[in-house]
Amino acid sequence: MIDTFSTLLGTAKKLYEVSEKIKNAEMRSLVADLQNQIADVKTELAAMKEENLRLTDQINTLAKAKESAKKFVHREGMLWRDSPATGENPGPFCPNCKTAGHPHALQRQPEGIPKNFGRYRCSQCKSHF
Repeated sequence: MIDTFSTLLGTAKKLYEVSEKIKNAEMRSLVADLQNQIADVKTELAAMKEENLRLTDQINTLAKAKESAKKFVHREGMLWRDSPATGENPGPFCPNCKTAGHPHALQRQPEGIPKNFGRYRCSQCKSHF
């Protein structure tokens, strides 16, 4: 599409050169306006392409997060891997941190900690489960 605008800009420049030879002030003014409008459209198009790339990246990131969320199940208020691969930590994981996009493995509470604090603690957000 930018090539089309470049061609259009080239045509407008040729029109401007012809209008210079004709010495028609109104024609020159119209061609100059056309050149400015084409330049504005090119700038807007470039900005739209950048936004499109940004949004595409955002969609891909969200799709990966959604796919990752399918791999976890809720049990006992915590997250566990649904089907952990060999050597992969089955869990539990912090549901608070997972919601934020960063699952952190929960650590078992040391003996002597009152039961009302829960059996596990997240080292990141300090929640108890």
